[in-house]
Amino acid sequence: NGAIVTPYPWPTFGLYFDEGSSHCTAFGNIVVRSGVGAIINPGEFNTIENNVFVDNAIALYFQTASPFDKVTPPLGGNRVVKNIVCLRKPEGIAFRFTNWDQQTFAESNSNLFWSDPGAAIIETQGPSGSPLVKQSLAQWQQAGYDRNSETADPLFVNATRDDYLLAESSPAKALGIQSIDVADAGIRPEWVTAIGLARGDPK
Repeated sequence: NGAIVTPYPWPTFGLYFDEGSSHCTAFGNIVVRSGVGAIINPGEFNTIENNVFVDNAIALYFQTASPFDKVTPPLGGNRVVKNIVCLRKPEGIAFRFTNWDQQTFAESNSNLFWSDPGAAIIETQGPSGSPLVKQSLAQWQQAGYDRNSETADPLFVNATRDDYLLAESSPAKALGIQSIDVADAGIRPEWVTAIGLARGDPK
């Protein structure tokens, strides 16, 4: 009936590092109500920093699909720092890592999580066929990750209207997370002019 319907939680991806994309940085993005907020499929030495993920089925998904699962040593060195992850659906997952290895992430820290108390928000799975292990943030921290991360309401200016600027008192700011101003987001006027000139449009 003219509506765009997104099957939940697949197949939508907000930020997609595909087929071994490496040495990339995703900074200052807002991904809302996507199946997956960001996916590294697979890759190494990528940085996911200062992004806002809200109401995604999975905020960050790392997978090592064939034939990359045979790479030796394992792909790794990725960083996930200073992001906001809000899970307002009870089945939401902050991080899911398949073909997990201790080298997968060089750093995961200074993130702000907001979800139901006691939610199992981290899922890891070792080599293909291994069981999926669900963990709370506290358990994840005991394993050495996100030790400086916190669980708190990020205090968006008006999330009900998709305004994800941070209030002055937001606990995210203490973690070094910058507010993302979307005023300049979208197609730049100079791009429109350039496209028009390329097509021979004098306007």
